[in-house]
Amino acid sequence: MLGAARWPTSDRVQVPSGKRTDSSILEENRSSAAWSVVISTPQNRSLKRRRITLALLICAALLLVYGASPYFSFWRFTVALRSGDSAAVTARVDFPAIRASLKKQLVARFARATSSHKRWSKLGPTLIDAVVDAYATPDGLAVLISNPGALKDLRAPQQFPTGKAVNWPKVKYAFFTGPRTFVVDREGIKLRFRFEGLRWLLNELDLGLAGTTS
Repeated sequence: MLGAARWPTSDRVQVPSGKRTDSSILEENRSSAAWSVVISTPQNRSLKRRRITLALLICAALLLVYGASPYFSFWRFTVALRSGDSAAVTARVDFPAIRASLKKQLVARFARATSSHKRWSKLGPTLIDAVVDAYATPDGLAVLISNPGALKDLRAPQQFPTGKAVNWPKVKYAFFTGPRTFVVDREGIKLRFRFEGLRWLLNELDLGLAGTTS
């Protein structure tokens, strides 16, 4: 007599050994991806933070160096003037720009003379050029900075005094006027520097002559 048939005691479907369902493979992939995110994300974030921090530190250092550079250049300029080192002064001054600046101020100051003196129209420009050429030199700059009134009478000196010291403690202020411009005020005399070719050059000497009359 045949015994009664035996049915499985569980509803689970038995999967033959060595074979995996799609759902189990998908679940395993999800688990692997989750562990990968947990393990790699903190490392990547930490590395990214370090790179950003390093970049910010480099930018801050460059800004500090650039911000201090005109003050250092001005100090070197004063040392060159004080020591009478013409080569060092020349390396820190844009003399063509200085000549143009001085000539512009003198022309503005004596512009009214054209109406009161007939000879001014002929002698004025020539005289101004001669005086400006005399003062637009390393020695002449030291004299003008010490005594800006030397140009008021349009008298070119026969010989500049040697060892003329500039009283630099009388500087009122020194600050940036733009990303590439810097000004130093010494008792109303304004020395304007400009950043050119990775260095600061004196390119304008404002003696305040344009607003005065003879």
